[in-house]
Amino acid sequence: MQTAQGEARFNLYEGKVVIEEEEFTVEVLGGDELVNTLLGVLWLRTKRLVVDFPMGVLTLG
Repeated sequence: MQTAQGEARFNLYEGKVVIEEEEFTVEVLGGDELVNTLLGVLWLRTKRLVVDFPMGVLTLG
């Protein structure tokens, strides 16, 4: 996969996320080149995610 720092290889895992008692299966990318886990990269292509850190609000829809 192409990243901001160049080409990198990642492992693809399956994860579970529960939001307001509804469970979703999401793709999770991981690898030595990643400092953080990228959760739901492919899944988020079909969902809108808005994060307001100062308010402590995450809106998914």
